[in-house]
Amino acid sequence: MFCTKCGAQISDGTRFCTACGAPVSAAASRSDAGAPAAGGADPTISMGSPQSVPGGTVQMPRPASYADPAPAGSPVQTYAPPQQQQAASFGEAPHRKASRKTRNVVIGVFVALVVLVAAAAAGWFFFIRTPAPTAVVFMIDAAGLDSSTGTRIPVHIEGEDVRGKEVSADYYLETDGSGMELVDGVYELTVAASPIAADGTIYNVADAGSATIEIEGDSGSMEGSISLDPIPAAEVTDRQIEDAYEAALAGGVDDEQRAEELRDAATARRDEAVEAEQEAQRRQEEEEARRREEEAAREQQGAYQADSFSFDIPSYWEGRVTVQVDGDSATIYSSTYPERELATLAYVSVDAGVGTDIGGAIDSTGDLGNGMMVYLYAPNYAYRIAYANLSGSTDPADYYTLEEAEELVDLQSGGTVNYTDYLNNMRDNGGTSPDQDMLLAGVQQIDIDDFNVHGR
Repeated sequence: MFCTKCGAQISDGTRFCTACGAPVSAAASRSDAGAPAAGGADPTISMGSPQSVPGGTVQMPRPASYADPAPAGSPVQTYAPPQQQQAASFGEAPHRKASRKTRNVVIGVFVALVVLVAAAAAGWFFFIRTPAPTAVVFMIDAAGLDSSTGTRIPVHIEGEDVRGKEVSADYYLETDGSGMELVDGVYELTVAASPIAADGTIYNVADAGSATIEIEGDSGSMEGSISLDPIPAAEVTDRQIEDAYEAALAGGVDDEQRAEELRDAATARRDEAVEAEQEAQRRQEEEEARRREEEAAREQQGAYQADSFSFDIPSYWEGRVTVQVDGDSATIYSSTYPERELATLAYVSVDAGVGTDIGGAIDSTGDLGNGMMVYLYAPNYAYRIAYANLSGSTDPADYYTLEEAEELVDLQSGGTVNYTDYLNNMRDNGGTSPDQDMLLAGVQQIDIDDFNVHGR
């Protein structure tokens, strides 16, 4: 008998096809239907519907692919099972339909896998690779500011987070540095506007500085620093106050009324400082005017005050002498050689008389209106030093250095006589005295009129 499934010949009594494993019942029914008919007719395969043919013999139509046994010596023809025959008859259409369905299923599965992988990657990127924001404490030194009574400090952040996303955000920091959260990344922090202290202080934002902050996990680093210095109250502008007020409204304080109160405090502080500065300026101008008046009076009365008279010094001496006043007398010394007296002024009676000698010059004012006068005595350093030099004096009081001699003679002559020239003239004139012109030139610039003496 033959297997009805695969067409293989199997032995009678076999329960399963030894070729394809089909049950025996299917194989047996095919074997019975295919037994030879009476009279030695050719065997037929039991498939399809029976037909009546002449001679009374009932035959089942053979499949088109099942040919008569080949004559002896002919090549053996292979049996084609019904399933293969049907495929051969109807072409490959069932196979193609199955392939399209399979391809569609495969494509659908592939797309689903792609979507799943993309979702997983996005989840990893946003929920695993990017950490949660970290609270960052950044303290800014701002003298006199307390965010519990004034405003918070408005700061601006620019940078890039760990995902490469650009970040631009504003924060409002408490004076303890809290108030900012950042994800991992690198950012630059600057002060956006001035905070306002409770007393109305406004701060210098332009020179506050900046800082670079790098956040990575639970750690971070910072470069740079920020500090806010108060602007002098009188120098605060309306624009600076308005910017600080707008920042307070945006997040510096919790309610609009408090922002307005702080703005008003800043305005009042500025206005009071401006008024105080203007008042100080007015007083300064008044003081300057008074000083000029006093200077004008001193020009008439003299810059130096003795008990009974006032006086000035020659302009050639200014910055080169010191003046000591004692009661009704005054002594003037060289600043470079403070032990050397240049001139003496004394308040005496007009009856005291005046005179002169070769060792010095004496001059006087005459009567000051009360029977008193001021006389001037100036030692003749040109003559004294030159004479001691040429006479070979051994008195220590007569010892002068060349620099000392030149300074003293220059002061007393008002710059008209050089000591070396005076010495040479005196030597050439016999060694005891210079000629008359040089003698007078040594002290002729010392005149009482140069001292602008006035009685008091």
